[in-house]
Amino acid sequence: MSLPIASRLASALDQLEEAGLDISVIEEILVVNEDSRFRLGLRNYILRAVEPLPVIINGSRLVIDEGAWLNTANNAHLINASFTFSEKISNSTFTRANTVLSEIVGKSVAGPVAELLFTPVTKEGRIHIPFVSSGDFNRPKVRASVALRDLADAVKESLKKDPLSLLKGLLDR
Repeated sequence: MSLPIASRLASALDQLEEAGLDISVIEEILVVNEDSRFRLGLRNYILRAVEPLPVIINGSRLVIDEGAWLNTANNAHLINASFTFSEKISNSTFTRANTVLSEIVGKSVAGPVAELLFTPVTKEGRIHIPFVSSGDFNRPKVRASVALRDLADAVKESLKKDPLSLLKGLLDR
């Protein structure tokens, strides 16, 4: 089963995909790996998360925050949540990002650029994407809850800190 929210979240992460994040994991068939216990409330057609709802999907972790709701009468919803990639996927992303960025900007610039791109979405050594989904549940509006940097902006920022790194990067290639 694939959810519209998953597809929309994947499309909202273009900046990270460009730097090496494999977002296909989000769009894959969702397989719940472990049972989860949670409480939901229902009142006036509105289904509400009474407590956080953690779900392990394909080895990654989705947590829907307390207070998230879905109006079952009209499919309107507001969900604050986070998606944390598995350790394996996170590690391969960091490795791939280093390779991809080294090819684009050179080895000496790749590390600082990767840090600028991935620090806002890294928690405990894993890729962690907090996001908000709202509107019609079948056609949701999804956006990351943290500011994602564009690759070009990350390169500019990195060069401001160390202008000679561009020359080093060009010589590395």
